[in-house]
Amino acid sequence: MQRAFTLFEILVALALFSVVAVTGVSSLSILSSGQQKTIFAQTNQDNIRFALEALSREIRTGADYEQGPGSRCDGLLDATQTDDECFSYIIQRTVAGVPITHTVILKRSINNPLECAGGLSCIVKKDSIDGVFDTEQFLPVTAPEVDIEMLRFFIAGASSDLYQSRVTILMRGITPGVDPRQSLLVVQTTINRNSLD
Repeated sequence: MQRAFTLFEILVALALFSVVAVTGVSSLSILSSGQQKTIFAQTNQDNIRFALEALSREIRTGADYEQGPGSRCDGLLDATQTDDECFSYIIQRTVAGVPITHTVILKRSINNPLECAGGLSCIVKKDSIDGVFDTEQFLPVTAPEVDIEMLRFFIAGASSDLYQSRVTILMRGITPGVDPRQSLLVVQTTINRNSLD
């Protein structure tokens, strides 16, 4: 006599298979979500690190650091921004024996689609050569994948004292998206000028 599976045995096997399948699918979903969060975090870190390194390199060789009322930043900030969200400096270079003065202005642009892609907030820069700006518009320094929520510049060691000038930059950037895929990064760095004033 041949023996077949009973209905009860088939239902138990089906239930066990369903539990294993649901566990496998949810594990894959969790792994995929974790991978996306890691990609967002890496994008955020790479963009902010690149922007800070580029700014640091230029600021380190600059001079005549300014911010606040009466500086080259006058009239460039929105009404909601504070004076420490804009910073300017001068770089002296010699090209083919001719001295050239670059005036650089850095600030955080808030929701300006002409300056920041996607209408997010970003760090923007305007550069002039011997007082003539290349363009009236600021150009983005940070990538459109990162929203700069906060940017502050703090200057120490003014040109009138004997201390080396330095600038501390405090920045908070977030990768846009919905939780849990958002990635927040807060960075602070201090840049010392290469020479005394």
